[in-house]
Amino acid sequence: MLNQLKSTLQQISTWLLDERKAAEEPKEISNQQTLNIHLVILLCVFLSVFLTNFPFSSFFSGWDNLHPEFNLLLNLKRGFAYVFQANQGLGTFGGHGYSATLPHTLVIWVMSLVTPVMFARSIFTFLMLLAGSLGVFFLTHKIIGSTRKIAYTASLIGALYYMLNFATVQNFYAQLESFIIHFGALPWLVLSLINYLERPSRRNLIYYIILIFFGGSMGFIPPLFIVYLIIMGIYCGSYFFSKPSLSRFSKCLVLGFITLGVNAYWILPLFYYTLSGSTSYINAYNNLASTTDFILKNKKFGSLRHLALLRGFLVEQFDTIGDKLVLIAWNWRQHLSRISVEASGYVLFALSLVGAGKLFF
Repeated sequence: MLNQLKSTLQQISTWLLDERKAAEEPKEISNQQTLNIHLVILLCVFLSVFLTNFPFSSFFSGWDNLHPEFNLLLNLKRGFAYVFQANQGLGTFGGHGYSATLPHTLVIWVMSLVTPVMFARSIFTFLMLLAGSLGVFFLTHKIIGSTRKIAYTASLIGALYYMLNFATVQNFYAQLESFIIHFGALPWLVLSLINYLERPSRRNLIYYIILIFFGGSMGFIPPLFIVYLIIMGIYCGSYFFSKPSLSRFSKCLVLGFITLGVNAYWILPLFYYTLSGSTSYINAYNNLASTTDFILKNKKFGSLRHLALLRGFLVEQFDTIGDKLVLIAWNWRQHLSRISVEASGYVLFALSLVGAGKLFF
């Protein structure tokens, strides 16, 4: 009896000691909680950018722009009438991927059901900023690997850099839909590409088809779509040649056919234009007057220094404030001229090169 009582007391003592240790030790945060914390931080930063820059009292227009919300039906018809653009002057061959705007027009049509016309373009612009940042977050997490403790922190840093760097500022300050769609869709397309190559399921393929259809709106400026094809080719090539097999080759081939097939509705007319009518665009007075100037500006800002600091020729473009002519990026020029800012830009560029090297080699 005494021994049984002693044994019971020892069990109670052990239990209490274990409970005390458990209370003193910090509880390990689950992966889901860690993910939520980092996403909340990213969303809070985005919200601050949104609230300080959203044009609450005006239309967001100017520079190059697309406003299908002004007449959705007419813009849908123009999207289908690709080769001959009757609305441009007396009518001309179209040098852009005009039909590629159809997915964008459909999205704006859905948005117009719940948002005022005045805010349609503004909301779409900020949604692309958010989509791209979230895409980089999950893409970085995928590349680094979910088992590494630094994965979520590195993903957050990458997403914030993608959202807040000076190249993004220039891209969104004087934006054109194709460029911001490219910004928003590119990380998701690459992530979807990786997922399919790793797990070629029907679901992953459907995700890719949906993304390449809506992301294909970047093809309004065809070179942007070519950029994606180059990235896709590099990744598929490295995937295949790292361990050549018929299975890997077939998966890459499927992705290639789907990418071109889903976007054939604007690629084929563009191909026809290139073969039959591209000289009309090259010899247009607008191009004759401005092309040389743009080439010289791109050469000036194509140096390694400007590349490292993410400076484009927009920093020397002018805008009007009231009746005054001012540099678009006058406040950014002052900020970027600081030695500490330039130094940090070079450091980040060097880190990017190191990261790219480790990724491919």
